[in-house]
Amino acid sequence: MPRGNAVVAIDLGTSKVCAIVAEGLADGRTAIVGVGLCPARGMAKGVVTDLDEAAATVGRAIERAERNSGYRILSAYVSISGAHLISTNGRGVVALPRHQPEITRAEVARVLDAASTVPTPAQHEVLHVLPRTYILDGQQGVAEPIGMIGTRLEVEAHVISGSATAIRNVTRVMERAEVAIDELVPEPLAAADAALTPAEREMGVALVDIGAGTTDIAVFVENAVWHTAVLPIGGNHLTNDLSIVLQVPFESAEQLKIAAGRAMPLPGLPDGHGEGDSDRLEVEGFDGAIGRVSRRTAHEVIEARLEQLLTLVRKELRESGYDGALPGGIVLTGGTALLPEIANLTRQVVGTRARIGTPRKLAGLGDSLGGPAFAAAVGLAQWGLARQQPAPATRRDARGSASRRRSSGGLTGWLRELLP
Repeated sequence: MPRGNAVVAIDLGTSKVCAIVAEGLADGRTAIVGVGLCPARGMAKGVVTDLDEAAATVGRAIERAERNSGYRILSAYVSISGAHLISTNGRGVVALPRHQPEITRAEVARVLDAASTVPTPAQHEVLHVLPRTYILDGQQGVAEPIGMIGTRLEVEAHVISGSATAIRNVTRVMERAEVAIDELVPEPLAAADAALTPAEREMGVALVDIGAGTTDIAVFVENAVWHTAVLPIGGNHLTNDLSIVLQVPFESAEQLKIAAGRAMPLPGLPDGHGEGDSDRLEVEGFDGAIGRVSRRTAHEVIEARLEQLLTLVRKELRESGYDGALPGGIVLTGGTALLPEIANLTRQVVGTRARIGTPRKLAGLGDSLGGPAFAAAVGLAQWGLARQQPAPATRRDARGSASRRRSSGGLTGWLRELLP
């Protein structure tokens, strides 16, 4: 049975917009009761480039999620990404009232507010102040100070800020789609909620979400966020390289990457001089004619760009200072993580263990969202459920029961409704 109301998550990606309606179950699983999926328009590298197109795409995704779930969507948790997001670690201190018997949420809010006063670039807004650990009267390692007694409360916190312009443009997109924002959540934090295990978060792990336009990184140690970063390179760069080298349209290169791409060439593939028909891939050219390209060349192009991307990930982790504190290694999510052998390539380039991260503890329609491409969207819903502030997010519409009957016609019918 659901443990509370539904929440809505809207993942604004460069290649797709995914709207999810989810309910929390008593056993801790997330029941996906509705999904709306649309190819993205008006987004590039995680930021809005065309308000009208982005709002129209969000509107279509919402409409499909409403039709599948039987809920009318009024507000949602929304993802945000882009190289404009930056992070730093801050410290806040507050004196506690002597007449007050115990620490309340008000004191915790005050100390987090004090930690948020870190230097940020001009025209930046603070998005999140995430506590790493609290210190009470010199006692370190306090995980939850509410209810405790003391005179001085300190916090070490991770502060994430972003461009005020980029944030306002995302807000404008949602306003035009007539959906209020419950909370803006950085993409890697959302993906981490879905893909990481409690043991990984405690021991030390890096979540690397390789989307179409950006690669988002989040480092967790002792179950807290210690570092986040966004690299302005993603899966579209692989596709663009294929398009240039193979001299085919971008759309054809994307189809080839999805259907036959690999992070590392297949062993034993001959070079261009010894290839047979089975070693070549069919692809549509600029004139619409079907031609053949070298399978090995395509794999080598993808491998070269991925090596560059993973080298940047390695550099970011080393510069953060936490590369030696990651026994959990790297967990890869995002659509690009679907490429065969990408975990092996990551191990070679970064020099640490790596695995593919997929959403955990799903029920309902969750089977179809179980891949790494949907980690951020599912994690966003789980982020909202964990904070359990869903009351204004959705409500039953008069057409709810009829909509639910339409969506109960089996997986095939549901998937058909997701198609553009």
